[in-house]
Amino acid sequence: MSAMPTKNNPGLPRRAFLKILLAASGALTLAGLLRFWDYQAEPARQMEFDLGPASQHPAGSRTLVPEAQALLLHLPEGFIALDLSCPHLGCTIEDSGREFICPCHRSHFDQQGRLLSGPATRDLIQLRLEHLPNNHLILHKTP
Repeated sequence: MSAMPTKNNPGLPRRAFLKILLAASGALTLAGLLRFWDYQAEPARQMEFDLGPASQHPAGSRTLVPEAQALLLHLPEGFIALDLSCPHLGCTIEDSGREFICPCHRSHFDQQGRLLSGPATRDLIQLRLEHLPNNHLILHKTP
């Protein structure tokens, strides 16, 4: 038996085939849009971190806050917190003990987060610290 259309059996007309194809592509597009609109983003990350009493961080101390990707420094001038994301491309800065170094592109920063050499073009970001009346330090990180 032949699968070719004949005069008695014209097969699927071209116009009907194109209508079916158009309907199918519309349905797939709609399904994709519905999935897009139903997308659940990751839950918002915590933006405030209780670092405990200031007395837990003696002068000269350096406290890593991994959940905030930050470092709390107790300098002679007081407390500062540095964001450990490189301002160049966001790699996590490493502490060599003498300076901070970006492992991705080798930017160097001093102990206060000031840029020593690039390719980064600015200092590490200082995060906001709040000293509460109960002597606790609260680190604020904005997205």
